[in-house]
Amino acid sequence: MKKRRVSKKTETENQRCLRAIVISGDAALAKQKSNALDPDRERESEISDARFILPPYEPDVLALLPENSSELIQCIEAMEINIEGFGQRVVEREMTDEQKTQNEAAIKKERTELKGFIDITNPDDNLTSIRRKLRKDIEIQGNGFWEVLTSKDGQLSGLNYLRARHMRITKQDREFTEIKIRYLDEDLNWITKTFFKRFRRFVQRVGSNTTYFKEWDDPRTIDKNSGLPIERPTQKDMKENAATGAMHFKIQSGRTSYGLPRIIGNLFSIFGSRASDVINFQTFKNNNVPSMVVTVSNGMLTTDTIDRIEEYVNSHIKRSDNWSKFLILEGESQDEEAQNAGAMKIDLKPLTSSQHTDQLFQAYDTNNSEKIRRSFRLPQIFVGKTENINRAATESSRRLAEEQVFGPEREEMDRRINRLLSHFGIKYHVLKSNSPNVTDDAALTKIISGAEKSGALTPNFTRTIIGDILNKEIPPIETTDKFDPNIPFSLTMAEAVKKRDGIAPNQGQLGDGEENDKPDPNPNPLDDPDDDDDDDQNKIRSFFEFMENPAREFDHELGMNIFADVAEDDDDDEEVDAR
Repeated sequence: MKKRRVSKKTETENQRCLRAIVISGDAALAKQKSNALDPDRERESEISDARFILPPYEPDVLALLPENSSELIQCIEAMEINIEGFGQRVVEREMTDEQKTQNEAAIKKERTELKGFIDITNPDDNLTSIRRKLRKDIEIQGNGFWEVLTSKDGQLSGLNYLRARHMRITKQDREFTEIKIRYLDEDLNWITKTFFKRFRRFVQRVGSNTTYFKEWDDPRTIDKNSGLPIERPTQKDMKENAATGAMHFKIQSGRTSYGLPRIIGNLFSIFGSRASDVINFQTFKNNNVPSMVVTVSNGMLTTDTIDRIEEYVNSHIKRSDNWSKFLILEGESQDEEAQNAGAMKIDLKPLTSSQHTDQLFQAYDTNNSEKIRRSFRLPQIFVGKTENINRAATESSRRLAEEQVFGPEREEMDRRINRLLSHFGIKYHVLKSNSPNVTDDAALTKIISGAEKSGALTPNFTRTIIGDILNKEIPPIETTDKFDPNIPFSLTMAEAVKKRDGIAPNQGQLGDGEENDKPDPNPNPLDDPDDDDDDDQNKIRSFFEFMENPAREFDHELGMNIFADVAEDDDDDEEVDAR
């Protein structure tokens, strides 16, 4: 068999392909420019002269969808409230006691600034309200925008909400721009990574007015009137012509640089339900099937009677206050000279049995509502439906929605906000969104109790768990010479018992037959053999006061002796029961 020769060019290309899949931690690789093509070039013909990309769906039409659906607005509000409506809190990063002591003033100052940013994000909104506005746009339009405002010294000063239906995006630059992204190491030092990125601009069109925004992390100065970079900006350019930054949030789509709303696959369900409502309304309003019919036998109605009936129907029947009025009908024989002519007869026959007793297309409308709700993956309890639902099903629905829908969206929003804060130098804290309490309290209590007995939980870690459940920041207990809150409480209790019995820590129990004649190395000054009951009450009261307010002065060794006394009393009770 003839051996196939591989050209040198082909071999070089294969090597290049192989190198492309090697993952390395070398910082130099971060400076490589991406070879990926700009996906916006696929729709080059749809890019207008104003240099922005046409959205795949008309934003004004999407903005009207909630007004034309009886189900959509509840789904959007459920997403808005459960993801963004619980607010957020400032959480301190994990730091050692030494780092906290060295940076105490800076930590306090940064915390104050962050709380001010949360409470007054702009003159009209706090951070929660501006997040809710953004979420509503994301669910309706598939896109949401914030304007990022900075001070003269380049620090973050606020955020503004931008209506998504007014916003358009431009195609990406052909050239790369070098950017630097910072993150913190364990020693709270900034580490900088260099990347190359193609930036785009955002265009706001309100009526005939147009202005440009740059991406918030674009280091260049962009002209707000033309959207083009200013090569050598003057002080006047920075003051009058510089574009502000904007953040773009979207529901990712594989076919466009815009986001697409979750409901986009059920547009016909929305329009179909709207059409069925219109048909039902017109049927009810116009009474397509009349409630009665006038029949005439062996005669005919006079012209005056026909006119009177038409006038009566048009003027009175549609009014509810004419329920008891009477209508007089007159008729005449069709042929008065004919022999054996029968008597003329006028009958009023009701047709209520032929009228629609309920709305049309009920099953169709119900199915459409289910489709719309499933687009958001929402359990029915979140849109106000309670049919065939009990408490167990409700709790399961809440936990499932929190785990699969609301929680991940909340974490992604936290990531974007904290990335913004890190860019502007926030070092010691992060923002964390609050969440509803969907925890089974009884099960959690058993887990914590079992973990504490086995030495798996420390006091500070337990406080962190409780803080996450209650959406409150519970400060950690500070380490002292007598008490370390970062050691499992059960181990601390065991050490206290050993000290009380005169056993050196970590030396085990005394051997059989050995007596402990050593005095207590840490005698309790409150021990009084003549007043045991009052002494125990004082100990217990002191311990629980500490648990309620750990910041106050408290003798930790005294607290450990309390548990030792309780353990000894339990052992005595067991011996009595055995006897």
